[in-house]
Amino acid sequence: MVNTVNIFEALDIKTLLIIFHFIGLAFGAGGAWISDLIIIRFLQFEPISSEKLKLVHFLTNLVTIGLCILWVTGLGFIIHYSIFEPENVLNPKVWSKVSIVVVLSFNGYLLHRFILPILNNNEGKTLFYSITHKQKIIMTLIGSVSLVSWGFPVLLGASKGLNFTVSAFEILTSYVVAVMIVSTIVYFVVKRFTKDEQSLQDTEQGLEAKDHDHE
Repeated sequence: MVNTVNIFEALDIKTLLIIFHFIGLAFGAGGAWISDLIIIRFLQFEPISSEKLKLVHFLTNLVTIGLCILWVTGLGFIIHYSIFEPENVLNPKVWSKVSIVVVLSFNGYLLHRFILPILNNNEGKTLFYSITHKQKIIMTLIGSVSLVSWGFPVLLGASKGLNFTVSAFEILTSYVVAVMIVSTIVYFVVKRFTKDEQSLQDTEQGLEAKDHDHE
């Protein structure tokens, strides 16, 4: 039988930090990506139901918890490295992850400041037809930053080969480029949907006007 006492003795501070760090990533990335998918469905002509709105609120709270865990464990890693492994404090990957978590924290504030009020104010409505083009762009850009920003810490955490091999500038430049590419793609997709929507409305109005003239 496995000796549970030995197992707990083997769980040193760094191991516990790693475990909780992964839990934070799971909460944050999982909650963010699922909520992004739900919001995309709202943008694609699906009415905002009360149940799904509650789910989005639950997921955003889960993301907030994940971010808090990342901050606590991230600071824990820095303190641990400073005391026991001072060479790791100079690892560019560590400070790149800290920078991205800062972006995630600010993006989370924007989500609570802009996106959630939009969803709350349009409960029961079809979001695509109920908000302005500017609001659509804001929502999609915040979602794009969320998508890329949660993916990068996962990628950096799994890529041990990046330790001390690339600079923080190179990592963050790649991150910014990824955000720009995804944001641009999403922007033009939403713009195309908006144009199609306007064309459809103009066609319907034209047909109604013709029918009215015939009457």
